[in-house]
Amino acid sequence: MDARGCSYESFDELLLHCRSTAGSRGRLCVAVCGARGGERERERAAGLADDLAVAMRLTDIMRNLRKDAERGRVYVPAEDFRRYHLLGEAATAMSPAAVLVLARAGRVPEPQALTGLDGGEQAQLYALLRFQALRARTWFHRGIELAGLLDRRGAASVLGITAIYRRLLERIEDRPDRALSEVFVLGAPEQAWVAARGIIRRRGPAPHPAERLP
Repeated sequence: MDARGCSYESFDELLLHCRSTAGSRGRLCVAVCGARGGERERERAAGLADDLAVAMRLTDIMRNLRKDAERGRVYVPAEDFRRYHLLGEAATAMSPAAVLVLARAGRVPEPQALTGLDGGEQAQLYALLRFQALRARTWFHRGIELAGLLDRRGAASVLGITAIYRRLLERIEDRPDRALSEVFVLGAPEQAWVAARGIIRRRGPAPHPAERLP
């Protein structure tokens, strides 16, 4: 799909990409680690692993928006660009060049754009990123139940990496301008602390009331 230069009109189309890339790895990991219970539990675990992997892929798409555009790739669906008035109703796709122009302009924010009060296309791009973050968090909430179907070591891995990705989402939501300037990564000490905290809590964070996205 990347080699053909695919673009995505809807989230359903993007979901196929997410499940074909990250989702396949999630399902393979469950197959290797195994899930507790019978056939029904194993099938449910594979679906939940797929959900978590979709959430992680959506997070990577946001933090790599500018970098992907530089490579000629746009993963955010065209319907979402239209939703935030960044693409005309008659247009079928957002070109990488147009995304790159938006991303470069978004690296130096106007104060009102960062708070979402005003700022034209810049504010709309930030709102788009925050919307995508909300969508990713919804998928994390769906998939975090996987931890309850795995043994202690498998559950620790799921809880730890989920906590790390959730922290990346928080960074993107808080400073979308920085997400356009750099690829967010957590340093090794912070990764260890965030992962350990997620494992100790042994559950995902409570969902925000607004997290009801498809």
